[in-house]
Order: sequence, then structure tokens, then C-alpha cells
Amino acid sequence: MMRKDHDFTQQEPGYDYILEVADEEYENKGFYMTGQRLGIKPQDYIILRHDSDTVRYRVDSIDYYIDPPDMWLAFLVKEA
Repeated sequence: MMRKDHDFTQQEPGYDYILEVADEEYENKGFYMTGQRLGIKPQDYIILRHDSDTVRYRVDSIDYYIDPPDMWLAFLVKEA
């Protein structure tokens, strides 16, 4: 399977995408991200900026909204 990187480092948190802490069961394993962009699939990677660093996360699962069709909710886990 071909995994693809999706660079969100130039996007604005809270405006272009939203990050949400997972519930206690998953708190140390990952978090949820809501965003808009076509073509993101499970096992792809999302690159985010944290302060001056960039961090790569793997898309563990993703659900696309019906309307708009490019909006989704993904569960992300940090790559080691």
C-alpha cells in the first residue's frame, strides 16, 4: 500500500483544522483531527507544526462527511 504525506504545516490550527483530545481510554495514543482536504486515507501521514518543530502523525482511521465531501474526522497517532 502506498502511503502519502499530507503537509498541514502552512495551515492555521483552529481555522483550517481542529484538533481534539481523545477520551481517557485513548488519551496517550492519539487525538482527533477535523479538516478539509480530499485524498486522505487510513495509514497516510499528516504533518503538523508544533511551535518550531514539525511532527508526523499516522491516520489510524478516517470518516468523511457527506457534505461537504472533502471534510473528515480522523484519529491520528504519533509516529515514533
